[in-house]
Amino acid sequence: MQIKQVLAILNKDIQLPANITQTLQRWRDVYYGISLHTTGASPRFQDLSTGRMVKPAGYYGEEYQYLFDSFLLSRHPREDSATRNWRYSQYRPMTKAPFGQITEVVTGAIFQSSNYSLQLVDETDDAYIHNNNFSGQNIVEYFSNVGYKNMIEDPNGVFLRIPKQPFYEQTTDKVDVDIWFVHSKDMVWLTDTDLVFTRGDFAYWVNAQTIWRFAYNAQQRKYYLSKEDVQGYYAHMLGRLPITVAGGEWNTQGYYDSFYSKAKAAADDFVSAYSAAQLVDKEASHPYIVEAAADCVECSGHGQVQIDCDSCPNGVELVRCTVCGGSGQVSHNPGQHIIIPHEQMKDGTPIQIVNPDVAINTHHRDVCQQVMQLIIEALHLQKTDAAQSGVAKAIDQERLYKFISAISNHLFDNIITDTLRDIIAYRNIEQQNGFRIVKPTQFSIKTSADLLAEYNEGAKANLPTFIRKRMAMDYVQKQYSSDELMKRKAQLITELDELSILSTTEITDLHSTGIISDAQLYYSRNLPVAIDELIAEKGEYWFINTALKDIKAALPAMGDETLFRVGLN
Repeated sequence: MQIKQVLAILNKDIQLPANITQTLQRWRDVYYGISLHTTGASPRFQDLSTGRMVKPAGYYGEEYQYLFDSFLLSRHPREDSATRNWRYSQYRPMTKAPFGQITEVVTGAIFQSSNYSLQLVDETDDAYIHNNNFSGQNIVEYFSNVGYKNMIEDPNGVFLRIPKQPFYEQTTDKVDVDIWFVHSKDMVWLTDTDLVFTRGDFAYWVNAQTIWRFAYNAQQRKYYLSKEDVQGYYAHMLGRLPITVAGGEWNTQGYYDSFYSKAKAAADDFVSAYSAAQLVDKEASHPYIVEAAADCVECSGHGQVQIDCDSCPNGVELVRCTVCGGSGQVSHNPGQHIIIPHEQMKDGTPIQIVNPDVAINTHHRDVCQQVMQLIIEALHLQKTDAAQSGVAKAIDQERLYKFISAISNHLFDNIITDTLRDIIAYRNIEQQNGFRIVKPTQFSIKTSADLLAEYNEGAKANLPTFIRKRMAMDYVQKQYSSDELMKRKAQLITELDELSILSTTEITDLHSTGIISDAQLYYSRNLPVAIDELIAEKGEYWFINTALKDIKAALPAMGDETLFRVGLN
């Protein structure tokens, strides 16, 4: 592509090829369809009392409104505009909750501090990625808080690595590199060799060698190449586009679906089902009053009575009955006292309060619960309880584990790896140093109770101590996930003291049979005390950040450690 061609595309002076237009539109449909639920988008509606169009806080544009108008809350053939606007006004983004919950589960499992490691060979580059240089966050926080959500919502969008300033504003030897997520809705063109997109008041063209920036003239409604950028924004000279497609589950129609796409159909259906339930509740669930028809005794049901009138031709005139108010019927206002014959009280009351049949309401609520359950199952949020069999519970956990593992592998093998590669290439023109990634291999999806139960079963089964140590540390990592001091102490104690993973009963039995000596028992009971005293002397920060071998060397002598190896299986 040439600059003139890019400007013609941006200014719509030429028509895009049909395949490009169709592809971009398909990508955008995926984005809006998922992000409607993940962001909690809401429809606008007309206030019937004022006629004013109301845009709630969750109104994010006409693209979402189109989905509500045409699909999610489409108009019933017999529905009037007032009812439809009322349904719009009552909409609440209830599908946002399950999507948000699985996001918390996945990011929490993947980005636990003990689960991964990112390290660049060059110390300056390593410090750069671990400082707040990416949307005010370090690189891991960016992908956990920003990048992951963008990937889920817009799997056909791209992560772009780009210098923060154009080449003529660079003031340091090493380029400050930023990570941008280019949404499919902002893309104008994307092929293997070129990316054209809009961002704020600018448009950008990225190819295999350079990045160009175009300013926007609001009056002329045209993009143009400013004097500052006439030589380009930055020449990266990488020989490739510095981008990575967000990715997800590949659709054989030639695009990516979101990792959450299995839940989309049920989420769409829930919006419609819940709106119908709301309408039925309003229309059919309130008690109503049935009144027995009884003519007013004053006017005999005519609503009018004769009174004397001296000025009238006949000497009388018809006026509204003051007893029934002109209705001709007996009033059943509970504030009034009504005298009726005794026999009428026997046959039935003159007024009856009827509670309608709520079977249809119950049916709608059941449908909503069933559809919500489908969403929960599709997002692997199935809750387990005591009534669930161990096999079923294990299957649910295995599915969640595989789901998280697939996302983690994609993030670390593709997106994060490509990002580190390009950051190094930008910042080291002459020599490109390497990097090391240790991606997560374990995801803590089991509860503390699950891990404790497994540990107890392991003890009953007399599993080898090295396995029980791992099970104990898994429990500590989960139960005390935010307590770095406790996790460090547990790690040190399980390494130095083999008795630490034994129960009191086991230790007593082994001691009584002579397998454990008094000295070994003394060491086991006093090691935690010695560690606490060391922490009090050196400080928590020192203990958490010091290598284990150095901590061991600093512990007070309690005898030769090698003498206290019990030799358990």
